[in-house]
Amino acid sequence: MNLSVRFFSLIAVALLGTLCIGRSLSAQDQEGSPAKDHEILRIRHAQACLELAESRLEHRLDINNRRPGFYTEKELRRYRQDVAVAKRHLATIRSGDAVQVHLQHARELADVAKVDYQDALEVSAEKPGAMTKHQMNELRLKAEIAELRLAIWSHPEANVLSLMDHLHWQLERLSEEVLELQRRLDKVELN
Repeated sequence: MNLSVRFFSLIAVALLGTLCIGRSLSAQDQEGSPAKDHEILRIRHAQACLELAESRLEHRLDINNRRPGFYTEKELRRYRQDVAVAKRHLATIRSGDAVQVHLQHARELADVAKVDYQDALEVSAEKPGAMTKHQMNELRLKAEIAELRLAIWSHPEANVLSLMDHLHWQLERLSEEVLELQRRLDKVELN
């Protein structure tokens, strides 16, 4: 479930960033204008996300120094990947190219989904039965969808309106997934 929470957190950040795509290149970009203020907020948000990812990694490394092996190398690799993703995201945001920002998000989501699926394949090979066929299928499909999303964003002729419709649909799906995660957590707390 920990991988799912991080995956959905990354999706939420990506979707929130996507909803902020409208950036005017007109005179509104002057200092103190709403567009410039918005750009500054996006950069500050990306910096804060990077700091959070670095803090989480540092915390896990500190725990592992005190209690070696508490976090597996796979878990630590995932936190390192979160830091790398946050660094790339900040650099892309600073570039000011909205299409590149969304293309980078798509790359990051595809990378995370691919790693999740590969990790699940390894776990399944090491411990047969540890993952159900439904879990494996879901992870495989998430990786496939993330790759397709990357392919869509990679084509500049992509229809922005259809992408916005798709993003609204993704937000609805994300809301459903968050509710499902909350129900699962509630069940665990009751037991």
